[in-house]
Amino acid sequence: MLGDSSRKAIVFGVDDLFGEEIACGLAAENNDIILCGDRNERQSSVQSRFPERIKGLCARDSSLDKSEYQKRVQVMIESHGSLDALIYLLGTGPDGQDTDKGTEDRESVFQSNLVDPINMVRAVLPYLNKSTGSKIIFVDTAAFTPGAVLTPMNYCSQMVLTEFCHAVTEEMAGKPVEARTLFSPDQLMPMDTSSTKDASPTARQAGMACYTELAEKIQEVLNPARQPVAVLQETPVLSAT
Repeated sequence: MLGDSSRKAIVFGVDDLFGEEIACGLAAENNDIILCGDRNERQSSVQSRFPERIKGLCARDSSLDKSEYQKRVQVMIESHGSLDALIYLLGTGPDGQDTDKGTEDRESVFQSNLVDPINMVRAVLPYLNKSTGSKIIFVDTAAFTPGAVLTPMNYCSQMVLTEFCHAVTEEMAGKPVEARTLFSPDQLMPMDTSSTKDASPTARQAGMACYTELAEKIQEVLNPARQPVAVLQETPVLSAT
């Protein structure tokens, strides 16, 4: 077991197998979790596997507008007291390159992978403020999915959210809130392992057990004792291909 102590976390984006397995990995580390997303069956599956660790389900009802959903999330958090972490799993979105998407699809991906996460963090931030060593973690699941191709919109979201994390960290200077991203398989590798320095990103990604290693890295970030965010945060590397 990696975690030294139980943390209270809210996890957004538990909508597919990837999100389900990440949530299960965190529950297995004795974290108390509130699950959020659009797919209630995935959240219910995690709850059935870890009933003692899942403290609430907050599926987004299609009849709710965004502000009403944010209020529902806030009520759920208030009913469970303090909150140590917000983990936001960004979805892979529709298949295909951005150039193949219609305007409506591009706007939908932009909304779900950028606008909605920022607005939700702003809604939850006052609750994180009350905890010691609170964490905000954005995870681009497409970057850790074997065979997934990151599109220009993925890179755009990564860049903006990375800067947003810097802004939140500066805004909360002197307060126990830290924001960071997990947007690259390279971030799962040991920082000082010389054997990986000359390996290509593709080669490093090929041997990874995505669910397990990503859940372990998130748990590492959640643990109270760790390096400052400025050391660990990475800016996404853009690719012209």
